[in-house]
Amino acid sequence: MTRLKTQPRARQRGFSLIEALIAMVVLSLGLLGLAGLQVSSLKFNQTAQLRSKAVTLAYDMQERVRASGQNATNGDFNVGFGAFTSTTTFPDEQITDWKARLAAQLPLGDGSVCTVSNPAAPGACDGGPFFVISVRWNEANDAGLNAARQAQTIQIVSRE
Repeated sequence: MTRLKTQPRARQRGFSLIEALIAMVVLSLGLLGLAGLQVSSLKFNQTAQLRSKAVTLAYDMQERVRASGQNATNGDFNVGFGAFTSTTTFPDEQITDWKARLAAQLPLGDGSVCTVSNPAAPGACDGGPFFVISVRWNEANDAGLNAARQAQTIQIVSRE
């Protein structure tokens, strides 16, 4: 019986071109995912920074009110959102400085201080024993957000 001689198969070495292209596609998708995470992280970091500044500025005004003594209980610190016309009294100077800091440190930053009787349902300033300090700003770091999500407000309540 005669045997046919067969050639041994050559061993395959290295990658084929298609394997290299698939590896590049997988790698590029991973890098795009990392870039997306970085963008989200920066956006959330900016949001957290603005909120932290707003809380700090609200507590700053709370300390100014507490330090003023009788001026606070007289309602001299009551001020609404919007433009404020200052005089030379101590409370007006404090409010003017505070509103200037709000405008400088927060985008479209503004604030209000109101003395109320019921802090759970603050309405018009009625001269009560509670101070409601509100800070609002615009969180316009994402053009896809609607106006309601861009406008942010925090409130702190303090007793005289």
